[in-house]
Amino acid sequence: MSLRHAAAIAGLLPIALCAQQTTRLEVSIAGAAGNKIYLANYYGNQLFYSDSAIADAQGLAVFAHKGGYKPGLYAVLPGVGKIPVVLGEPVVKLATTKADPLGQLRVAESRENTMYLVDRKQAETLPEPQRTARLKEIAKAAPDMFASKLILMEMEPEKVEVKLPNGNTDSTTTSDRQRAHYWDNTDLGDARIVHAPVFQNRLEVLMAVGVAQNADAITNYLDSLISAPGTAEAVKQFIVNTAARKYAELPTQGLGAVCVRLTQKHVCTGKGNMPAPGWTPLDHWQKLCVKAAIKASLIPGAASRDIVLADTTGKKWISMHKMPEPCVVVVFWSPHCSHCKQTLPLLYEKYVQELKPLGTGLYAVAETTSDALFKDWKDFVRKNKLDWTNVGIPWPAMNGWRTDPSKYAGTPTDRQSLNYASTWEVTGTPRYYVLDEQRRIVAQPGTLNEVLSTVKALRAK
Repeated sequence: MSLRHAAAIAGLLPIALCAQQTTRLEVSIAGAAGNKIYLANYYGNQLFYSDSAIADAQGLAVFAHKGGYKPGLYAVLPGVGKIPVVLGEPVVKLATTKADPLGQLRVAESRENTMYLVDRKQAETLPEPQRTARLKEIAKAAPDMFASKLILMEMEPEKVEVKLPNGNTDSTTTSDRQRAHYWDNTDLGDARIVHAPVFQNRLEVLMAVGVAQNADAITNYLDSLISAPGTAEAVKQFIVNTAARKYAELPTQGLGAVCVRLTQKHVCTGKGNMPAPGWTPLDHWQKLCVKAAIKASLIPGAASRDIVLADTTGKKWISMHKMPEPCVVVVFWSPHCSHCKQTLPLLYEKYVQELKPLGTGLYAVAETTSDALFKDWKDFVRKNKLDWTNVGIPWPAMNGWRTDPSKYAGTPTDRQSLNYASTWEVTGTPRYYVLDEQRRIVAQPGTLNEVLSTVKALRAK
């Protein structure tokens, strides 16, 4: 990620609150005279612009922001490569060359960086078990220093296989044990760990392969970390933010529920479903609370929001919730979407042959937000003889409602229905949902085959 891009999006991420340190960082880089040197800070495994300095005639770049720097892991960017540096002490001095910034790196003044950049590097050349023993010894020498926390975090927890009486590995118990000890080397009470790539990397590995891939398992495990006594507020916010970004756009697997549950339980507990005090930056969490509120009605098991729109005559209004069938497939599509125009006739064929005989209705919501779309919608329906439930927003009435929403008062519809693209997160078409008899979300299938298999499984119950 470039510093320019990182700086642009830095405001979108919650920055952990750590006390600023009055730190002076001096980096002597032979061959870099007159060059602009950047200092970037880690938030998880991403780098964000922090400061810059011009190297003097001897190649010395001094970073001494009057506000200090948050304790954590940083990177000095001399132009090629990046030099890791731990900040937290009053003064840190490093020396290297522009040609080989890592290979020639020396620590002139800093106990933490001597531990992390020199002692750790030497220990990692040792064979096991000497390597692990030496790393633990280095960390134990100064347990409160962030360098010690980094060294420990970067060590894999001991893996012990649990055996069955017959000598085979008990995979379930082994996995449970490894998960229970996964954070043994991590101090979740230290807010500084969110400023190190290793913490996010370990968290993402855990979410991807360390926990059963269903919303309940992932939510419960992450909630146990967030709610554990002593977990730092910055760490809680980081876990929620990481999970929200990972799972917010995965509704087809039911994992969107992770984003909704964690956000609504830990963040959106203030007045009006807004962020509780302390969740900063406020605008980031406000947007996430709004998104979670929308997603709450779209995750599997949730009660869906009704849609009331008009048929192709523009006069008959039809409620999705009042469809007579015990199961309803909802498809959002656009008359100007080429993929939709290829898929809908196939869907109709399957509807007639397989879905309708299973007591399944089809509520097809077309994008009709212009005169051309409205006309092409009716033409497409007529040409392909789609005699399922076709609905859209009447045009030109829609045009009048845009300027004066009160004009649709007296119709059976409401703002929620007219804004279905937002309330149902229709960011692309075609988009499918399957609803049960109580009009709860069963699934959001991604393909026509998934629609069929979901309905068949539902109707077989």
